[in-house]
Amino acid sequence: MLEAAITEIKKDNFIENSEIDRLCESIAILRPLIPIKVLEQLSQVSAAQIRSFISDIGGHPIRLLDDYIQFVDEPTETWFRDKYRPYNIESLRTYVATLKPLTKNSPYIASILPHLMLESEEYQELFDAVLHSLLLPETSSLEKRHIEVQRLQFAIKAGIKLDRLLDVAKLSLKAGGESAAQTRQNILITENLDLAAIFFEDNRIQEMLANNIFALENKWVGAKFAYEAQLMSYKQNLVVEAGSKLRIAKEWFNSWFKLPDIEKRQKPIKDTDITKIFITHFNIYGVEKSLIWLNKWEFPKLCVTAYNPLTGE
Repeated sequence: MLEAAITEIKKDNFIENSEIDRLCESIAILRPLIPIKVLEQLSQVSAAQIRSFISDIGGHPIRLLDDYIQFVDEPTETWFRDKYRPYNIESLRTYVATLKPLTKNSPYIASILPHLMLESEEYQELFDAVLHSLLLPETSSLEKRHIEVQRLQFAIKAGIKLDRLLDVAKLSLKAGGESAAQTRQNILITENLDLAAIFFEDNRIQEMLANNIFALENKWVGAKFAYEAQLMSYKQNLVVEAGSKLRIAKEWFNSWFKLPDIEKRQKPIKDTDITKIFITHFNIYGVEKSLIWLNKWEFPKLCVTAYNPLTGE
């Protein structure tokens, strides 16, 4: 169905066939969520035409999320990779070369580039770029550090391939220090989800959540979903997924009250956890529905707990 839809689009000739192929190649190579702005730069197809293209192939296999696109299922992603991804090293290097000038203004490209450079066997350039902090975006220090930590693993693999063992040792020491700094940063993010939503792009937030960045030791089971839901609820493109996580968090929240007292003491729900659920509810559903949810509880202290951080009291 996908192949037939793309063939039909080419016949309509609203977009040049070569441009469609470049667009499909980028969709196949890049990591979801893919910013439409990046696809526009790489394929020379306008944002409006990209949206039209996604709509014309049916909208179901690839989801359009405002300024991003995402595969709906694994078979679709596999089909695109098998059909359009270049596996020839030289072809992949040619594609990677088009990405490098864009890293300065795109945290997304800066984050995916090391993996692609490793795949295209550009070991020397990858290793030197990480060793000397090159090919990094001009972005917040929080996001830049996250990208730098992520790049280290690819650089170490490249260094081993190059037999630069002394430099690998230096990078390994740097990785240890960055890992400790990353742990501190994760704690900072956990405690300031509203600010994290400002400093990080949508795709970076999804990646962080996939890597379980929150410091949630000895927390009740639903805490993870409450934290993830609040962070995603600030992003328009992620509101639907935030709603799903919020529902799971509320189910665990309701179940917690039915636990034996000893289990409640072992995994307590803190005031900040209740506030996170309320804020997420507010961000997604607005004032009225959020107050209805909160006021249905028979515990006055619960309402006060949720209100106070919002009023500054």
